[in-house]
Amino acid sequence: MAFGYDPYWNTGYDHGHLCPSADRRNTEEAQKQTFYISNMQPQLSAFNGSAKGGGIWLTMENKIRAAFNINSKDTMFICRGGTIDESSKVKAYLRNGFIVPGYFFSAALMKYYNNAHNKWEYKAIGFWFKHENNQETSLKPYVVNIKELEELTHIDFFCNLPDDIEKKVESLNKDIIINLWNIK
Repeated sequence: MAFGYDPYWNTGYDHGHLCPSADRRNTEEAQKQTFYISNMQPQLSAFNGSAKGGGIWLTMENKIRAAFNINSKDTMFICRGGTIDESSKVKAYLRNGFIVPGYFFSAALMKYYNNAHNKWEYKAIGFWFKHENNQETSLKPYVVNIKELEELTHIDFFCNLPDDIEKKVESLNKDIIINLWNIK
């Protein structure tokens, strides 16, 4: 659907990017594509970080981006979205038919080379955020393992992994995940 107007204008919500433009700086075209409405969800400014003082969503984006070394052969898979399919998890409905998610989530899987063990390994992390003005800087309260995130969203995130790897990375204890990803 093409829009000749800004569907979030004067609604009290900002354009919340699911794939941040800062993650697509390799080409001008790739960065421009992050500004399509299909990559945006209505978000509160003190949630997504556009308000002075930042926001928890921006904090999460920066943390995940910092975990990836662009000069390595590591691979990062990310899935982000908002809850729009259950009325109990919807914050609001805008006048133009857009749904404001009541919760946002992020699932990340990284395949990385562990020099200490001299082999490729996987790690995964999930985040579950209530969509509210939130400028906290600690991500610890929002970390969930992928299995829990799948239960909350009804999405099977990393189903293409070999079953043994999928089971291992998706069911790790929250404290282990926090340590693996160096979450503050």
